[in-house]
Amino acid sequence: PFADIQQNMKELNTINTCLGGHKVSIDGVKKILQTFSADQPITVCEIGCGGGDNLKAIEKWCRGNRIEASFIGIDIKAACIEFAQQQYPALNARWITSDYKDVHFKDNKPDIIFSSLFCHHFSDDAIVNMLQWMKENTTRGFFINDLHRHPLAYYSIKTITGIFSSSYLVKNDAPLSVARGFKKKEWQTMIAEAGMSNCSIQWKWAFRHLITYCVPPGSPGESPPKGGSPGEPSEYDVSIIGGGLAGLALSIQLSGNGYKVALFEKEQYPFHKVCGEYISLESWAFLESLGLPLQEMNLPIIKKLIVSSPDGNYLQQNLPLGGFGISRYTLDNDLKNIAVAKGVSLFDHCKVEEVMFTGGQFTLETASGKFSSKICCGGFGKRSNMDIRLNRNFITQKINRLNNYIGVKYHIKTNFPADTIALHNFKNGYCGISKIEDDKFCLCYLTNAANLKLNNNSIPAMERNVLYKNKYLKKIFEESEMLYKSPVTISRISFSKKTQVANHILLLGDAAGMITPLCGNGMSMALHGSKIATAFIDAYFQKKMSRKEMEEGYGKRWRQTFAKRLGTGRLIQKMFGKEWVTNSFISFMKQFPLLTKTLIKQTHGEPF
Repeated sequence: PFADIQQNMKELNTINTCLGGHKVSIDGVKKILQTFSADQPITVCEIGCGGGDNLKAIEKWCRGNRIEASFIGIDIKAACIEFAQQQYPALNARWITSDYKDVHFKDNKPDIIFSSLFCHHFSDDAIVNMLQWMKENTTRGFFINDLHRHPLAYYSIKTITGIFSSSYLVKNDAPLSVARGFKKKEWQTMIAEAGMSNCSIQWKWAFRHLITYCVPPGSPGESPPKGGSPGEPSEYDVSIIGGGLAGLALSIQLSGNGYKVALFEKEQYPFHKVCGEYISLESWAFLESLGLPLQEMNLPIIKKLIVSSPDGNYLQQNLPLGGFGISRYTLDNDLKNIAVAKGVSLFDHCKVEEVMFTGGQFTLETASGKFSSKICCGGFGKRSNMDIRLNRNFITQKINRLNNYIGVKYHIKTNFPADTIALHNFKNGYCGISKIEDDKFCLCYLTNAANLKLNNNSIPAMERNVLYKNKYLKKIFEESEMLYKSPVTISRISFSKKTQVANHILLLGDAAGMITPLCGNGMSMALHGSKIATAFIDAYFQKKMSRKEMEEGYGKRWRQTFAKRLGTGRLIQKMFGKEWVTNSFISFMKQFPLLTKTLIKQTHGEPF
């Protein structure tokens, strides 16, 4: 009976108010409004609007912030729409009785679409379709406010409604809704299946997830602005090739300083990368300064190190500074969303084919058109087509021990201490394991190409015949649940020395110089390098130095900051590979823990 539904909706409004549900929805509006000017009127649409309480809460916030807003409420139940109209007659809203899928806005799409406590009524496939519908029908973005499935949330709301509620529907539906809620990894899967990019997932009190999609700035719909025609390239202050950690962090800093930035990434976010996924705590404060809410992400803090040799010997050591675990799938995508919100023009799934420098200006030819910029930076990773086009020295070197490695990465479920990172050595390689978000572990190993070739280029055969010789690795591989059908791989990894500037392009991250993965500090170096580059680029634009001074100063500062780490890393690398050398090295270092601690310190820096 509708009288019962009406009581249910009234109590839901009270719950949303007291437990912060309306605040989460307002946070979603604020996040999308950051990506464009709010001095123009906006239209906000809610699907599954019920009694209209969410729209009223957003209208109140808009009024308090002098934002002119109109609203659209869609609900399949005519009684709910009638109740909303009676409850909020003064709300500047258009009410539609319909299944949301049957609504077609044509040329009058709302700026923001959202749903609140709506998705958990649907199957996963239906939610994927809903995500695609919302994306297709908004001009600025959408957000979803829904429940985090968790035992504490379930029993808490069951107790609260059991004591205070007078609605039998609320008493039944509130805990049931939590039981039908979602975990973060389930949202990640549905978002990936919907083919979405520019999507973020944030945990909010009390046991909510806020999923936000922002249309890239400057575009009428989903896609970022296209490049200009061959005769009229789109103009930017800075172009960045490569949207990994270095490129993303650089784009956020430069855009925050007021520069017009274009960022090009050949893959489409979110995506996996071969990476150990351990970050030194020296980077924590810097990542938070970029806008990443690390404190809220419940990430594993890693304080202990185990290193084993092929013969089964091992040493344990407390890490002087320590680190934390987070997947590149999550980290890069979250930074990408921050970059877009800051006004960076993002072009993912867009390969840069050519870069030319003439007359103090860069011209980039890409899959999305032609672009020009005053400064160009390259964060294109360990090995790229751009390295070949720039004819960089390490590309032309003959194959040797330093430039012919392969990397393989899995995400797994296993039983392993959350505060520990382990490096297990095997013939001509080593494998790291450490915890990341969502109770998953990163299992990533590096070996030379010869090992793969000797096993008929079969990764499973190489793992059985080579990695399993280390008893610790055999146990991990045999007792863990592999979360993906196949690993992520990369070949021709080089630890040879590299230059930090090529053809006037400032290089960052692994493109500037790669520390051996066993040192576990490549991501921090990439982030720190972006901060160094930002300072020199800013000085150039402020006319405090010439281009030549900027290039030479950046290269010199980069080497001063990282050369010692790279050298130590290459030295340590030589101690791993040949079995007898590795066995002897670990046995020796085990007797001298202070020396081990000193070597670890040499591969890490101070907070920056």
